[in-house]
Amino acid sequence: MAQTKWAVERSALTGAKDEGDLHIDFGDVVLVLEAKNAKTPEWAQWLREAEVEAANWSVARGNRDNVYGVVVRKRPGTTALDSMCVLRLHALLHMMKTLTNGANK
Repeated sequence: MAQTKWAVERSALTGAKDEGDLHIDFGDVVLVLEAKNAKTPEWAQWLREAEVEAANWSVARGNRDNVYGVVVRKRPGTTALDSMCVLRLHALLHMMKTLTNGANK
């Protein structure tokens, strides 16, 4: 079984060109996570923010392909591993196709 290594990076605040809170680079796919710890979710607003930050991340690294913005919301009274994640369905399907094709190389 091949060992998989992920590159995980926590980003610094960069103002208007913010690049999300955490990046997970799987090689063929990058997730740009926007972390939220809020009592009341604002999924649509947060997802737009995550997608802009994913685009910022991609541009800053030479326009990488397959970069997806994901909102991660920790609900009060739960652990970080019980957080909820949201991304657009078309992004999830494209990401799964990319990962599946990469595994078949």
